[in-house]
Amino acid sequence: MTHAFLETLNRLRAPVQSRMQQYLHGGSVAGISDARSTQVEAFHWDLVRNYPDRGGKYLRPALLLLTLEAMTGAYDSGVQTAAALEISQNWLLVHDDVEDQSLLRRGEDALQIMHGDAHAINAGDALHLLMWHMLRDNEPILGASKTLAVMDEFHRMLYRTCVGQTAELMWQKRLDFTEDDYFYIIDGKTGYYTIAGGMRLGAIIASTDPAQLDHAILPVINRFGVNLGRAFQIIDDVLDVASDGDGKQRGGDIAEGKITLLLAHLLAHASEADRDRIDAVMCLPREAIDQAMVDEVIGLMEAYGSIAYARQRAAELAGHARDIFGEMDFLVEDGPRAELAAMIDFITARGS
Repeated sequence: MTHAFLETLNRLRAPVQSRMQQYLHGGSVAGISDARSTQVEAFHWDLVRNYPDRGGKYLRPALLLLTLEAMTGAYDSGVQTAAALEISQNWLLVHDDVEDQSLLRRGEDALQIMHGDAHAINAGDALHLLMWHMLRDNEPILGASKTLAVMDEFHRMLYRTCVGQTAELMWQKRLDFTEDDYFYIIDGKTGYYTIAGGMRLGAIIASTDPAQLDHAILPVINRFGVNLGRAFQIIDDVLDVASDGDGKQRGGDIAEGKITLLLAHLLAHASEADRDRIDAVMCLPREAIDQAMVDEVIGLMEAYGSIAYARQRAAELAGHARDIFGEMDFLVEDGPRAELAAMIDFITARGS
């Protein structure tokens, strides 16, 4: 798919990648390095760099930099934070793939498939530590006070993401969940982390008026993030059952027993016999679920209109996000503001 916002992502990816690479070059551990350690550290850094080197859309850092640029006219002071934000995405993905036992990530075997759970978890931990190190290095750029404010926002954002992940893991393979349960999960994992988090960080870096930030800027970003984040995740759920795109298994969410809006709609409308069949698939461990079983559930989603319903809900939520975006009068620079507006269409076009 070609979209104008892809040019924006490409424009902003380069400085973020460059800053990340300054921290992903490897290196020895002071005081313990010897010939054996050199070999160990080389393998360690290969693991740590694995997911960052696979690339990605860089949507979250782009939202941070665009918000900062739209408020101040420049984004340079946010590159360090944007790079740390992209590192956070990578350690979350490493851990998420272990927790979900995902098979693929960005078109390649997931890290735990390649090297085992233990090495994958350790690599994710190392990326997590690297993220905080990068944020601490913000002080010469942002000053002490704003550096701490950014770190506080990272903690808030990532804690909410972890709570959402706890709920998702608790409720896997449950068939009595509701749309409200689904939105509870994704409001933290997608609404806050994917959409609002980067924009909030950009606003925190840009703002010179704490009262305006807390009462007039962040609340609007939060409402925008909830609506667009819900649309984003619903479209992701639709794409999961629609194709093998983006390097992922078709119907991987079904095999993993994940809660989705499509599954909630299907369970609410399926006949008793079809619910029993869905239950028979969903209660199985992942390794016992083959593609034919997944395709059967997808077929039921199509038959009961669950996919069409999800597309409709995503369009409605994106419309709400557009309305809220119109309230963001603090985005005063026309160029980056227009690029942020294009991002809404970019996200919704993914599912068309």
